Amino acid sequence: MAILQFFSLLLSLATICGLFGVSTPVFTAGMKFLVPIYLFALLLIASVGMIMGFLSIVNKRIVVNVLVLMLVIVVIYFVGIIFRVAIPNYYATWRLYLIDLGYNFSLMFVIFLNFFGFQPTPFFQQNFGMFFGTYVSMFTDVSEFLGAADPENGLTFMLPETGYINPIVTIIVLVVITAVLFILGLIILERKDVSP
Repeated sequence: MAILQFFSLLLSLATICGLFGVSTPVFTAGMKFLVPIYLFALLLIASVGMIMGFLSIVNKRIVVNVLVLMLVIVVIYFVGIIFRVAIPNYYATWRLYLIDLGYNFSLMFVIFLNFFGFQPTPFFQQNFGMFFGTYVSMFTDVSEFLGAADPENGLTFMLPETGYINPIVTIIVLVVITAVLFILGLIILERKDVSP
């Protein structure tokens, strides 16, 4: 999966650069953008892959494993936005962000971008805020941030992060869960009889 992801990102960049006829320096600059995306993808591959690997060890039914994977995808992309739209007042009060996988994964992606010095654009921030809750988004009152913008000088407003959880804590928790599942999987696998 790691190799496939690498070539997939590289092919995507090469295709876009080829379609728009950009120069080699632009292509090289685009390669720098791929580094945080690839590192984030590796973390997701390791964690989700470990969850699915662990499920395949404890459960032999492929259908159940596929259904669990589909449920994880639905939870990542849709549960958080439903919580934030339907019960916005309780999202922070009840700490629903702790079980909002989309929010936690988006935090990790943003920290990878920040670590490599990439500042997300307002459009990116608005979309991430709307779908994952990473930034204050259109579902909340952003008038104070819009009022602080200075369009005469060509400045665009930058949305603040919601800051429910420290992104480092999210990464540590995900790495710990992945490591625990790996160890448990090895223990369970060693105890199973291997039949021909």
